[in-house]
Amino acid sequence: MKKHDIKFAVNIDDKRKLLLMAYDADLSLTQFCSKLVREELVRYRMYSKIAYPKNGELIHVKLEDDYFKMLQTLSVQWLLPYRHVVHRLVTNYLKEPNPIDAMVISYTDL
Repeated sequence: MKKHDIKFAVNIDDKRKLLLMAYDADLSLTQFCSKLVREELVRYRMYSKIAYPKNGELIHVKLEDDYFKMLQTLSVQWLLPYRHVVHRLVTNYLKEPNPIDAMVISYTDL
């Protein structure tokens, strides 16, 4: 199955946090961030607008077709490029990993 590779930028402090989390999960940075984005795509919560870094450290995520379609939907709703959507999902997660108001939703019902 083909995966969609998306590169996005984060500041150096966020990259350090993500690397530590990836090491704790015994995953590569790409594997960890891909898993994080997949989990965030099936969650419903309010995402704060966060400025995309002009000069940041690049990280990859690889998404299967179903998750990429969810990413496309958010991209259209937020009027943002894919890399900006992924950045918003990841940085909001870093600020608040398990918000009280988050709900898991099913995109198959839409």
